Amino acid sequence: MVLALACVGWLLFFIHHISQAISVNHIVDRIAKETAGVINDIMPSPHWPGRLPQLKAPLPMPDEIPVANPESGYIRFVDTRRLLEIAKQYHVRIRVLRRVEHFVPHGIPLAMVAKGTRLGPEGTSRLQAAFDTGPARTLQQDVEFGVLQIVDVALKAISPAVNDPTTAIDCIDQLSRIVIRYVSRQPPDELMFDPPGVIRVSLG
Repeated sequence: MVLALACVGWLLFFIHHISQAISVNHIVDRIAKETAGVINDIMPSPHWPGRLPQLKAPLPMPDEIPVANPESGYIRFVDTRRLLEIAKQYHVRIRVLRRVEHFVPHGIPLAMVAKGTRLGPEGTSRLQAAFDTGPARTLQQDVEFGVLQIVDVALKAISPAVNDPTTAIDCIDQLSRIVIRYVSRQPPDELMFDPPGVIRVSLG
């Protein structure tokens, strides 16, 4: 009898959970929370109006060697710390050509490496491993992907076939939440130095 009552209770909980999980408003809220979390991870510092402008990205060097993408797919994550370690270890300068969210076919350069002959096969493999690619975009470092998902929901909600303006308004509210969070944070630095004053990685 106790187990039967427990099963009935879990069934009711499961039905309640599923009814919330498939709700459009619940899905949009979850996407907005995950997108805000990504912004917190990649842009942890608050916006500082008086901050000095960052140095311009360095110009291409004549001895740069391209490092090609080993597998076609969307760039889902770029390990900038690993890139900095590789650049410092091999005494090279890495100029990243592709950002998170870009689709890069096989053989297309991911980065250009000044004095790239110093890398060798091992260093090249390590540099390629700093770029995580896959068949679909994710929210791991891709803020724009979260925004696009909410925009897609809003566009479908106001389509003639659905005609759900309430859901579209909810999507706009969640987008404003993301925009406020984004503009209140300091953009990540595009240049990485080690030691100070020596550019090692340029995230163009």
